[in-house]
Amino acid sequence: MSQWFKWIATAFGIGKVPVAPGTAGSLVGLGIVVLLIPVPPLYYIGLLLLIIALGWYCSGKVEQATGIKDHPTIVIDEIAGMLISAFGLPHQAGYLAGAFFLFRILDVLKPFPADWLERKIPGGGGIMLDDVAAGIYTNLLLQGLAWLLR
Repeated sequence: MSQWFKWIATAFGIGKVPVAPGTAGSLVGLGIVVLLIPVPPLYYIGLLLLIIALGWYCSGKVEQATGIKDHPTIVIDEIAGMLISAFGLPHQAGYLAGAFFLFRILDVLKPFPADWLERKIPGGGGIMLDDVAAGIYTNLLLQGLAWLLR
């Protein structure tokens, strides 16, 4: 397997940390969110779509090579999920921390249809889309909270 695919899918090796690689990937995603705060939303969305596309392709290649569905070292999906979780939220530490923790909870629990997407969509699609769903849930919940607090 090409090293390139592994490097993208594991976020340049972050997914190889021995404990909680998904959490490590989510922290990388949170760091990217912070770096993107001054970036216009259209560029943010463009980068997110690029990450999803690369993650879909590269994680599917890793799955083919290892024979393991959603190999634990694949964390590009957590990065995409974090970017979705924080999109359009107020740029405040509380919201960003909330996005991180709520995303991690929803990523582990996989409420419907996230669990269905992971099980039924083969390859990189299933790997990416359950985290996309968890990110959307997180974002909607926090957008609702932000709206209530206004």
